[in-house]
Amino acid sequence: MKLAALVSDNAVLLGGGLVLLFVVNRVVWYFRLRRFGGPFWAGLSDWPHSLAMLQGRCHEWYADVSEKHGPIARVAPTVLITSSPDVWAHVNSRPGYKRSDWYYNACRLEHRRDNVFSQTDNREHDRRRKQMAPGYSGRENLDLERTVDERIADLIALIRTRYGPTAESPTSPPLLDLAQKLQFLTLDVISSVGLGRSFGTLRADADTQGFAAIAEGALGTANTALALGLREVDEAVAESEVRAEPGAGAGAGLGPTIISAARAQQLPYLQAVVRESLRVFPPVANIFSRDVPAGGDTVLVDGQPVFLPGGASIGYSAFAMHRSRALYGPDAALFRPERWFDKDPARLAAMVRTNELIFGHGRFHCLGRPVAMLEISKTIFELMRHFEMAIVNPTRPWNARNSVGLFMISDMWVQVTMRS
Repeated sequence: MKLAALVSDNAVLLGGGLVLLFVVNRVVWYFRLRRFGGPFWAGLSDWPHSLAMLQGRCHEWYADVSEKHGPIARVAPTVLITSSPDVWAHVNSRPGYKRSDWYYNACRLEHRRDNVFSQTDNREHDRRRKQMAPGYSGRENLDLERTVDERIADLIALIRTRYGPTAESPTSPPLLDLAQKLQFLTLDVISSVGLGRSFGTLRADADTQGFAAIAEGALGTANTALALGLREVDEAVAESEVRAEPGAGAGAGLGPTIISAARAQQLPYLQAVVRESLRVFPPVANIFSRDVPAGGDTVLVDGQPVFLPGGASIGYSAFAMHRSRALYGPDAALFRPERWFDKDPARLAAMVRTNELIFGHGRFHCLGRPVAMLEISKTIFELMRHFEMAIVNPTRPWNARNSVGLFMISDMWVQVTMRS
């Protein structure tokens, strides 16, 4: 009896001590980060942040917090968020910052097994990046562009043979789920580049090996950017401009071949459409939190030094950064590719630098960027060159959801006609 009472008393004391420790820790952090604005409860509890993430609307919540509370704001007791391109570039290039365990451990594909994306140890992360980089850079993978071209040719052939007008159905061909086909394209490109053999989803017009579900979470960036680019250029002005460029390219001796990366880079309106699509709807829009070095760090915000305490973490708001009215003007939320022809060189340079952050920065720069940009530019060009695509439901062109910060698009139904 005495032993049971003693154990019970000790359990109560232990529980009370843990609660007290938790409360003291929260109070300490509340005051350590008190200079940063944010929702009131965010300074005391993780629940507002956790709820936004669970509801799949964290990108909107981060943008709202940044809009109300400035370029560095608080979203949880120890978590800050920035909408400043300069601060985010600094955080990703200065030694000492590391990926936050609380966020990246949740991004593992297998329990307790890290991949290059989820790895939080900087030394191990750098080692893995060094191993993988040559295959994605194009310098050692001399077949990279040819591989992308082959997969785009598969996509063009699929649409022509199965979703274009036929003798039996000259005016009402089958509807095409463009989001699905672009997902197949991305999956076939990545498997060809990474494994040396395509999964063949485009040629089969089916997820033959069940990898599309995995690709939906892991390889969604190019799919989203492509779909956004193709949807947005359907606007009258942009459509006429982009269609003029494919026509000019075909007349320049390209014939039936896929446009080269070098030639695509020379088409200014095409590149403006790509940049604007990525800007308006950043395909990767979660916080991507970094731990501040133990001794803290000082960053500049509007030219003023701001101290970040060690032990805190800081991430970024993609929507607040890339839809900033201060940088992009009062119409920042609108799709307007012409903004990339700004005559102010300093403003344009700042826009380009900020746009590049969509793919990360410094040691955390996305390895797949060269492949993604090849695929996006070439595919938008070739689809506009070969086909007319009418969105079936203009008021709701697709379904979109935020999946661990990756925007996944589905059910983008279009009707295809051949372009003469």
